[in-house]
Amino acid sequence: MQPAIVRRTAFLLCGMAALQGALILIFHDVFLTPLPANLAKVRPGAWILALAVAAAYVAYSAGALPAVRKHLWNFSTFKLSGLALAVPAAILEEVFFRQYVMDALAHETAIIQILASALTFGIAHAIWGIRGGWRAAAGAVGSTTLMGAALAVVYLASGRAVLPCVVSHFLITAILEPWLLYAYVERSRAAA
Repeated sequence: MQPAIVRRTAFLLCGMAALQGALILIFHDVFLTPLPANLAKVRPGAWILALAVAAAYVAYSAGALPAVRKHLWNFSTFKLSGLALAVPAAILEEVFFRQYVMDALAHETAIIQILASALTFGIAHAIWGIRGGWRAAAGAVGSTTLMGAALAVVYLASGRAVLPCVVSHFLITAILEPWLLYAYVERSRAAA
């Protein structure tokens, strides 16, 4: 790992965490109040599904991205910086893309809710194309659309409790994000 890229990546991770954390604190009623809702109704199968989604997405990403596979199980202070982003990203994104998007479409079929949640989540991740180019954007949109669809299924399977989705998303981000962002910064620097 290149120290300059590690520093830049850690700075980006912490900056993203600070921005998302600030939004959660400012709008705490919007993002924190829903977390315990419907938890009593969540069946064990929904928790198992949430963990299976996290495991499957990590395995998929490790298989598809050599930079992720190379460092996936390296533990360091840099890897711990991913935890700083995992908490706010999981809360903010799951409450918005799963709960708010899907509940706004609750009168529609489950398929429509899943597609809307997945597509909006995927499109939001097109931001990675700004410096990474169209291939990075297409890869990010495609993979996060799949992740969004899987988490939308978890949301419905949990009886519309968002916490299982938050836990799954937290695990995915904590395990993958440092290396995904490292590869992005490395590719951006090489292209410049």
